[in-house]
Amino acid sequence: MVEKTQDLPPDIAELFAAAEKLPLGKERDSLLWKALELEARLNVERWVGAPGLRSPRGTAGKD
Repeated sequence: MVEKTQDLPPDIAELFAAAEKLPLGKERDSLLWKALELEARLNVERWVGAPGLRSPRGTAGKD
């Protein structure tokens, strides 16, 4: 999982690393879920803050 954690902030990478060291079970699953949740949140924040992101062009106000 080293490749995956290289572009992550240290706190998220540490959660993945800590989970890898644990045996299969609830504690490991909990750490992995927390790391995945934080990674997903980070990805959304990066996407929303991306330069060049345009406002959606919908049909608001049009029938």
